[in-house]
Amino acid sequence: MKTLSICIIILLSGPFLYSQSSKDSLAIEKAARDYVEGWQAGDAERVMNAVSPELKKRVVIKDKEGNYFISDMSASLLVYATRNNKEGVRVPDKQPEEAFMLYVDILDISGNVASVKAWNTKYGFLDYCHLARFGEEWKIVNVLWDWLPEE
Repeated sequence: MKTLSICIIILLSGPFLYSQSSKDSLAIEKAARDYVEGWQAGDAERVMNAVSPELKKRVVIKDKEGNYFISDMSASLLVYATRNNKEGVRVPDKQPEEAFMLYVDILDISGNVASVKAWNTKYGFLDYCHLARFGEEWKIVNVLWDWLPEE
């Protein structure tokens, strides 16, 4: 009887629990693409739609003396950098003969949070993005990025 009661509770509560759906997956991928492809295209509005105003974007850097530190970028600085790309990306193009291609892997979705890896070989960087659900929208709240390893 106890097992039956638990099963009934689980079945009845199912519609109220957040679960991963194809709609979530599409919205998460769209946020990642709007963030990176928007940056590449110089489309600040697209980037602003993808990221939280409280975005924290970080990279670990090694200085000339061999010391490591973390460099932070805010949402407003990202939007500024994006606007500067309207005249063309100012990052070295490692594949000038190739079109820009972004690869996106959704690593995990758990309730209202998700983790994504986005990378491209044209400019040679990757982003690990943490996203959160804001109502019906998914926004990037954290990014840890780095250059792709040289081959």
